[in-house]
Amino acid sequence: HKLFEEVMNGYKTPSKNLILSDKEVCKLIQLPQKDLQKEYSIQSIDTREVDVPAELQNGLIRIGIAEKQGKVINTHWSTNKNIMALAKVFIGPQYCGKTTAIKRTVKDCYKAGYSNVIIDYIENCDTAKEIMEVVKEEDRVILDLGKKDYIPSMSYNEVSRLINEEMDSWDRITLSNLISEQIEYLINAITDSTTGDLTAPMLRYLHAASMVTFIRPGAKINDVFTILRRWDKRNEAIRYAKYSGCFEKDDDIFFDLEELHERDKEGKIIGTREHLISGIINRIILLQKNPYLKRMLNTDIDMNEDLSQYIEEGKSIFILIPQTKFPNQSIRDILTTFYISRLWLTVQLRENNKEARLCNVFFDEVHQVPTTARFLSNHITEFRRHRLGLTLSCHFLKQLKALFNSLKSSGASYVFIAGTEKENLECMKQEIEPFSVEEGLNLKPYTSLNLVNYGNQYAKFITRLPEK
Repeated sequence: HKLFEEVMNGYKTPSKNLILSDKEVCKLIQLPQKDLQKEYSIQSIDTREVDVPAELQNGLIRIGIAEKQGKVINTHWSTNKNIMALAKVFIGPQYCGKTTAIKRTVKDCYKAGYSNVIIDYIENCDTAKEIMEVVKEEDRVILDLGKKDYIPSMSYNEVSRLINEEMDSWDRITLSNLISEQIEYLINAITDSTTGDLTAPMLRYLHAASMVTFIRPGAKINDVFTILRRWDKRNEAIRYAKYSGCFEKDDDIFFDLEELHERDKEGKIIGTREHLISGIINRIILLQKNPYLKRMLNTDIDMNEDLSQYIEEGKSIFILIPQTKFPNQSIRDILTTFYISRLWLTVQLRENNKEARLCNVFFDEVHQVPTTARFLSNHITEFRRHRLGLTLSCHFLKQLKALFNSLKSSGASYVFIAGTEKENLECMKQEIEPFSVEEGLNLKPYTSLNLVNYGNQYAKFITRLPEK
């Protein structure tokens, strides 16, 4: 330090007798520490140059352009599908290049042969529409909700289409139970000040109704509601289930459903004991208040609309839920939860996970749909095993709440785009070392500080965002 000071201030007179060791010379010519650059007003290199691992220098999905000693390095996400399926989070303010970065990622994933699912519920779905431009028309599947001429069934098509009366009874029950679990999550998610609690007995009745509903081919969510509310349809379902051979004659499911019958003094069924399922009925009413959702509940399944087939073909699926058609945030949240739970069921059904095509799902500002964020938080650690990748973009990491903790524990990667708020860098202060919060705040426009998981270890480097 003293020698450096003397040289910089010209106190050290040039002399043939000044002999420096190789370590001392190295110290003089290498990039000085930030505090020395500052103290002596040295014209410094803009960004700290660090090594980029070889695993991130060749690939299909671009991160950005790094520089090391004047050499340009094109950085990419790992080509290992297992690692590529780990979550990625793009963080930055409006107009920082976030949408362009997501668009580029979708484009590269599409060119690499991966499938993409973009769920857009913000304003008029402009982000999804912009992303569409990078996918050939024949490879796009557009589910544009809110249109009069497109009313999809609120059903789990991909599972329901596998159920038939000739199949093994155990397999039939297993598939029915898969759908029942998603229905329970979805109904539990529908809540406002009027719905009241969904108690343990109510969940038991809901499960029983779902199980006898979904052993029947082509069943939909509305059939569950009908069985719960109408005693005649409930009796039909009990009779069908008993003769299906799927259940024991004295199964608790039948006892639970018969408990809902209201009887007169002679024991004749005259109605339904609705007070036992008031929490479920309140949620059904809330769903049916929206005319489009009501139509979705009553629409028969279109077996040609099959997410598993679209994914297998490497299609890019755009699910548009425009605010103009669905101004109620809770309704948008129900729809996004329905589609992510349907996608999750779809990838779980694939038999060979190792060879399965990678499917990447993209969300912008997921905190706006809190039930969906909770769903992701609960399942994100399992996504990788089923080759389901998750890419998020947001302004603030703390808005993600519990999902942020799940992302950290699942080995997510982070791209902090220039202009990102200080609090984003401070809550990842340890993780971004050797970079400082100050360096993250002083990034040049259209550059990013990247924290990239490339297989149980992280690379940290700064890149310029590719233009296209």
